[in-house]
Amino acid sequence: MKLKHSLLISAITLALAACGSSSDNDEKPLDKTPDGLTFPTVDGAPLNEWVESEPVSIKGIDESVSVSIENGEYSIDGGEYTTANGTIAAGETLQVRVKTPTSRTTLVEATVTVGESVVSFKAKTASQIAFMGWDVNYGNEPRISNLAMNNASLVVDVNTQEADALEGEKIKSLVKTSDELFFCRGDVGANYSDTLYVYNYVTENTSHLGTLSALTKEDSQCIEQFELENRLYVITENASKERYLWEIDRNKEGKLTKVRSYPKNEVQKDYGTGTNDTFEVVRYGKLLLKIANINMGSYIATRYTVESLLESDRPAQNFRTHEFLGEKEGLLYFRSSNQYWRTDGTESGTFEISEEQYDVLFNRENEDYYVDQGSFLCRTDKVDFYSVEQFPNHDFYSYDRETGANERLLTQVKEDSVKCHDDYAVVIQPVDNGEYLWRSGGVAENTFTLKEAASGDLEIFQTINTFYIRHDSDLYFISESGEHADQVAVQQTIKDVFVQDNTLFYNGYTDTEGTELWAANGLDISQLTADSFAPSSTTGTQSFDYQSTALLGDHTMIALDNESVYAIDMNANGDVYKFNVNGDEQSTFQRKSISFTNEITKTQKYGYFESWVDTSMGAKEFQYYRTDGVETELVGDATFITSSIAAISDTFLKLDSRGGDFNLYDDSKPLSEFVSGQVPQVTSGEEFQRSINDIIGTTNDFFYVRKKLLIDIGNEAAGGEQHLYRIGTDGSMESIYSEENLAFGEVRFLLSGDGSAYFLNPSESVSEVLVYKEESNSTEVLFSLDGSFNADDLLFYEVDSQVYMLVSGGSDSAGLYTFSSQDETLTRISEQGLLLGMVANDENIYVLGESGIWLLENDSLQLLIDESVIPDSNFIVTSNANTAVVDNKLLFEANHKLWISDGTLEGTQMLNDNYVVNSSIHTLR
Repeated sequence: MKLKHSLLISAITLALAACGSSSDNDEKPLDKTPDGLTFPTVDGAPLNEWVESEPVSIKGIDESVSVSIENGEYSIDGGEYTTANGTIAAGETLQVRVKTPTSRTTLVEATVTVGESVVSFKAKTASQIAFMGWDVNYGNEPRISNLAMNNASLVVDVNTQEADALEGEKIKSLVKTSDELFFCRGDVGANYSDTLYVYNYVTENTSHLGTLSALTKEDSQCIEQFELENRLYVITENASKERYLWEIDRNKEGKLTKVRSYPKNEVQKDYGTGTNDTFEVVRYGKLLLKIANINMGSYIATRYTVESLLESDRPAQNFRTHEFLGEKEGLLYFRSSNQYWRTDGTESGTFEISEEQYDVLFNRENEDYYVDQGSFLCRTDKVDFYSVEQFPNHDFYSYDRETGANERLLTQVKEDSVKCHDDYAVVIQPVDNGEYLWRSGGVAENTFTLKEAASGDLEIFQTINTFYIRHDSDLYFISESGEHADQVAVQQTIKDVFVQDNTLFYNGYTDTEGTELWAANGLDISQLTADSFAPSSTTGTQSFDYQSTALLGDHTMIALDNESVYAIDMNANGDVYKFNVNGDEQSTFQRKSISFTNEITKTQKYGYFESWVDTSMGAKEFQYYRTDGVETELVGDATFITSSIAAISDTFLKLDSRGGDFNLYDDSKPLSEFVSGQVPQVTSGEEFQRSINDIIGTTNDFFYVRKKLLIDIGNEAAGGEQHLYRIGTDGSMESIYSEENLAFGEVRFLLSGDGSAYFLNPSESVSEVLVYKEESNSTEVLFSLDGSFNADDLLFYEVDSQVYMLVSGGSDSAGLYTFSSQDETLTRISEQGLLLGMVANDENIYVLGESGIWLLENDSLQLLIDESVIPDSNFIVTSNANTAVVDNKLLFEANHKLWISDGTLEGTQMLNDNYVVNSSIHTLR
């Protein structure tokens, strides 16, 4: 068969040849399509400039062909650019250019037709972000980063004044054990950079145990370290100013185990009296003494509470009408009228003691023999030293226990500076031109000055029977005989002094070594730490100290710095405009100091911020300002009542927290043309002492306000009501919800949805998630949560009309949940603990955790990055809020540095390793 087939084909071929082939006389069509004609896209292009393609050689055409362009210009063989139609031949080069727009992260495209080929040339303007970044050369200054080029640059050195010295690192919070010294050390200028170290006295080596942020898995700084019953503890504070107590496991390279939350010192505004109440916490061994100073208007009421440090669930002991006398051997002593009490922090260990017992314990048994009701200070082998108040200081006396003689030695001394040796006492006496350091053996004949300071302050440190004196940046040692004071470490600048386990440590600075930790033994000193940081080789300037930042318009960063407002042009020129805010506008009283709020509330045109003035009358006077980067204006009158503020688009709301009066300001109108109104004054059968009005959230169209009506001024949880309202940008108001019981907490705004707002109404047993529909003006219960959920751990998100609930922390209920509106069920889709937040872009949903980032795909979490996939690194997300989506990529902060991710492991990397991020990330437009 194959052979017959071949013969047939040959016969046909011969027949065609004899007749003549018509194809020999037809012309071959000309090729008018260039081969491989493409123009690569240019990323990171500059704004408002012509951007050229690479020149491309024309190949694969048989004759000249036409060329035309839309939305751009072209050039042939390097000639002038044109938009006119033309022709191009094989072998010639074609180059295209486009004019980029004035906005960032924007694509522009030119379409080129060459013969029968249509191609495009695209250029995308740079994606840029602005932030406050710290580095060793300039400190904390405004920076700009081009994401396509993975670089960052200083926009402007706002503070060009040279720094006094770049000190390197600062050591703090020392605790000395039998053969080791533990301490924290942080980078100067970098927030939450504290690291745990241990120095071994046997090996004389210093070991690094890890950063506190990595060990605690959140932004943390070191507050205090201490040893208790052979266990080592550290108190930390996070970015939310929350404090925690941790136990350090010395056998596991600094592993921390959280023991409990730790109370903090704070000042709270009492809206009932308009004054401040202070709350202080002091640790005495295993006991915590909480001191509340309640300003009652005409007097200060001091309340003491004693609780266990390590057993936080143990009932506290209250001493409401007592005076705290002091601590001895882990026990605390109080007095009420003529009764004396001792407590170990338990009910059974709290009982009355006699005045004689107290006097013996605190060496006050001789006070009846002192003159003018003197108060005991300290004693030597033979003499009691005591003080008699003579405003503004005290007179200094001695009492000879053998002869019973009293003698006035000095006048107007610092009572709290007195310290005793076996044979003598030392005391500081302020004088007109400085301070004197005195030494006294108990009689006038052996009372004399050891040091005179013409300026600055003196400070006394004691280790067993040894005294050190600090005068500004110098340190002195008092000889054993107490006859003279000699300078220690003459070539060093003394920064900080610590006494631990009868050893004196200090931060000593030199130009060659920077700041290092030293120990002193008399005049002998020894260096405990050393590193390669050499500040003399740097040329730094003082860091720009800011309170908060915001971006106005396309490229103007607003920053608050103490008493000034800065408007910084984040374009290449980096112009800086500065406005001083002195706090005197409409101020009723003499101004003492001014402070700014930590946040800037932003409309489309303005940044609004709050300041308060500490007046000479001891009260705070609040003032509000707005700036557009060109001018700064006072918004409304100064007031002694703080306001709640918020913004929607081009509308700013200022709400009086106490009375409920509000003003709405429109960007397009002068400040004098505002809309005013008032949150309704609710009446009921109860007799309410006060109300508090707060803006708790916003949607695209409405402000949401919570009004609390309180019965008990001193305790908000004692009872009251709360009501929710919505305020429109035109000043219209609607009541949307009421709750008659405040005992279980405040109604919280959860999130703004598509035409809806979500709220949480907490209770002791079942908390309700509410949804308010703006169009129908209706509120309904979305779902309920049982008592296993802590309201403070709940975060809500809405992505593509799907509601997600994230439970942060490490409780049994921690993880990610989704709510189905169809069957009204809440489903737990992940039990991953320590989650922080959720961010979505057009392609991915990212879930941020303390130690990793996940992608949410098909209702399950897929790990994107954590420390297990980064060699030799502790990956810690150091801010759950400092995120941005730019060019469909996620920007986030980890290890205090900027990171970027496109949703793949390969596309997740650190940006700008040289800079510590010290502000929010702002996307330039």
